[in-house]
Amino acid sequence: MEKSLFYSSDHGNLELLETAQPETNYFPAAKRGKNPWDKAHELQQKKSGNIYIEPNEILSGKKIISQKNEEVLESLESVAQNDYDPEWPYPQINGKADKKFWYLGDEFSQLKSARDSVSDTTPVIRIAHFDTGYDPEHKSLLKNSIDTKNQKNFVEENNSSIDIGSEGLINNPGHGTGTLSILAGNTMKIDEYQHNDFIGIHKNIKILPLRISRSVMLWKNKAFVDALEHVISLYDTPDRCDIVTMSMGGMPSKAWADVINRAYEKGIFIVTAAGNNIGRATPSTLVYPARFERVTAACGVTYDYSPYYKPFGIRNIKTMEGNYGPKKCMTKAIAAFTPNVAWAIINSGNLVSINGAGTSSATPQIASAAALYYQKYHTELNAMPGWKKIETIRQAMFDSAAKKIKDGFDNDITLYFGNGILQANDMLEIKPSQVTVKKADPAKVSWPFLKLVTGTELLESSIEMYEVEILQLISKSASLQKLLEYEEKNFDELTDKEQRQFYAIILEIPETSEALKQLILDNKLY
Repeated sequence: MEKSLFYSSDHGNLELLETAQPETNYFPAAKRGKNPWDKAHELQQKKSGNIYIEPNEILSGKKIISQKNEEVLESLESVAQNDYDPEWPYPQINGKADKKFWYLGDEFSQLKSARDSVSDTTPVIRIAHFDTGYDPEHKSLLKNSIDTKNQKNFVEENNSSIDIGSEGLINNPGHGTGTLSILAGNTMKIDEYQHNDFIGIHKNIKILPLRISRSVMLWKNKAFVDALEHVISLYDTPDRCDIVTMSMGGMPSKAWADVINRAYEKGIFIVTAAGNNIGRATPSTLVYPARFERVTAACGVTYDYSPYYKPFGIRNIKTMEGNYGPKKCMTKAIAAFTPNVAWAIINSGNLVSINGAGTSSATPQIASAAALYYQKYHTELNAMPGWKKIETIRQAMFDSAAKKIKDGFDNDITLYFGNGILQANDMLEIKPSQVTVKKADPAKVSWPFLKLVTGTELLESSIEMYEVEILQLISKSASLQKLLEYEEKNFDELTDKEQRQFYAIILEIPETSEALKQLILDNKLY
């Protein structure tokens, strides 16, 4: 059993409270006893204070992937390691696959040119890599670049971020090995891919590996908070990290918002994955923390410049696609190329596939570009206030992004790609003095309509707790997302009938707390 509830203070500090869940507890609330949110409300009453408490929720893709789609996980693993995934575009010559790390080229991300252009005498840039850990024996690993002194493991709670390869239905060993190879892959000679070069950035970098999960589908809110707190604690030391890359995402959390705001003020650039879905049968909008304006969201674009998304009618229900939207949340998003990119295979020694996929593969490319820009303009950026560093890097990235999309998607670059498609070398040509920046709104989670229906009888912290729970339900309910037109509609834009339907869906969701159900019934919202 493990402690599973914590509260967030005004300063973002967390305190674990009572034991409530086993670590492997990822089943619907109806099967596991008292709902964590109900437990949080009970603890709030016991403490007799206006404090916010939220569950240290154990996030699981099994909550949003239906049983009929379980075979999706197997099908994703079945693609031959040295072949492209035929579901998505890839380079061909005379109808045959042209196997190479195409996404690094000048027609795509420009990452190779950007890497090559950076001087060998640039200052060392440290990048925090939040993931499942790394494989210390894989040949793609730049061993001298790993910060072993400050690495931490927030799963097994020790100081080793090595991926121990946890097996099991919902575990995802090797995810960190794959994303790290894209971010900072060593030089590798792979004749089959016409490659004899570095895979990722390699000049004057240090990688701080932080193991926060065994899987992209199973992890705890507090692990992310603790990891980012660790990065913040290093900021005013010689070991500071300027970039955080995380190819994961989850449900809204006030604790996440609080710690992200602190990192933003320090000047820590954070890029996280937009998320993935299964044929839009699962929620398909931006996940958290990518949705926060102070975080850069990594979306996907494919080889032929079409979105990492298949329109209805040609969609295979088993196909994994990238998340995007709602449009109002795409102001700080950018796309990078995926799928069919590099992916180092854990415990293989030297195997690197060409079917890396998901927005997980886009995220480290964006982090790479941010790090290269920081290297080139280190002096200018360090003279700025913390938040301004982040916005200067982002604006150079956004201004240089390719405003391009394949025909057939209404030329809606903003909806699918946010600010466009990463062009790393062009980004380096934009000087910090050439961009105009504005401070982003603080990260927060709220569902404003609730204040209108509850009046002033509830404590402010209680209202916040209900609001966050509703946002979490929206984030994992395809039915609620569809009703809100994939969150393009605000709640107050729904008709009276649709609003009642919204509440009816919440009442039917097994994970909904009894406290929230009672609130809806007491206010006669359904």
